[in-house]
Formats: sequence, C-alpha cells, structure tokens
Amino acid sequence: MSGIVTTTQRARRMNFSEPYLTETLAFIVRDFRRHDFNNPDSRATLNNLKIGDFTHLPGYANVVHEYFPQAEIVPIDSINDFFTHEAEHLDAILSTAQRGAAFSMLHPEFTVVLPHPDLITLPLAYPIFYRHADIRFINTWISLKKLDGTIDSLYDYWILGKNTSAVKPRWSIIRDVLHWVE
Repeated sequence: MSGIVTTTQRARRMNFSEPYLTETLAFIVRDFRRHDFNNPDSRATLNNLKIGDFTHLPGYANVVHEYFPQAEIVPIDSINDFFTHEAEHLDAILSTAQRGAAFSMLHPEFTVVLPHPDLITLPLAYPIFYRHADIRFINTWISLKKLDGTIDSLYDYWILGKNTSAVKPRWSIIRDVLHWVE
C-alpha cells in the first residue's frame, strides 16, 4: 500500500491519514543538462522549455512557472513516457527527488535536479474513503511506526539503498565440495 501526495484539492474529496513521509519536488533531466537546471542564473536564460507533468495537479504547474516562467507544461500519461522515444521533445519532467533517484538508477543518462534555493516538500499520506470517518487506527499505526524507527528503516533500505548486502548462496555439494560450478 502506498500513499499519495496530499493536496487541498484532494482533501476536498477524501480523508487522509497523517503524513508518514515527505518527498522533495524535483526535476528529472538529461545528465548533460543538469547545470542548466540547478543554477538560478542559468535557469533564467533557458527559453522554449517543455516540461512534462504526469501529476496533472494544477498547483505543481504553478511551481514550475515560478522556476521557469516561459516553460510550457506538457501533460503526459506516465513518468515512463519520459524515458522512451515518445517524449524526446521534453527537456525535463516534474517529479520528486526520491522517485527520480530510482529512475536515474535505471536510466543513468538522466539525473535529478533540486530547484535551489527553495526546496518544496510534499507530504505523503494514505487516502481513506470519505465515509470511513474513524482514521484513528491508521494515524496511531503511523505514529508508532515513526517512533519505533520502522519508517526510517524502510526509507533507508528502499529509497537510499542502505543496509543492502549480497545474499550468500546456500551451501551446495556441487559448488562447495565438488567445485563443479562457481
């Protein structure tokens, strides 16, 4: 189960648990263009930018225009479209640093750029059906998992790649005694 970004538009339609994690708004760009996007002075010189947005949330388009006033926001159906030939016309895509890091590992020709100097954080929470008014259990569970370190531990493992180690193969007669395979 994964959460979604909490916004005021979404909060009108559904209840949310308390946030369990925050992500940082970022742009995914081709690696050779990272310096064009991460420096406020060089950003001011960029013209005719096309920035993909798969979130379809108007508030995020406004954020893009703060950093790139002349940019055209191009709605796309999926973040995966950016990494295919179908979206070669895009200069960047609006995403989060955490999701972008995962994609840049799969596609090393891309990198994540944080919009300095201002970092914008986005709260992730669990959406809860509106008629289910009692969300105390989920909020209590989130609080307990924050306090016992579970959320930090999972973030370190799944997002930061910490505490990963190679799994040793099981003992084998063919490999360990007879040395027939490596």
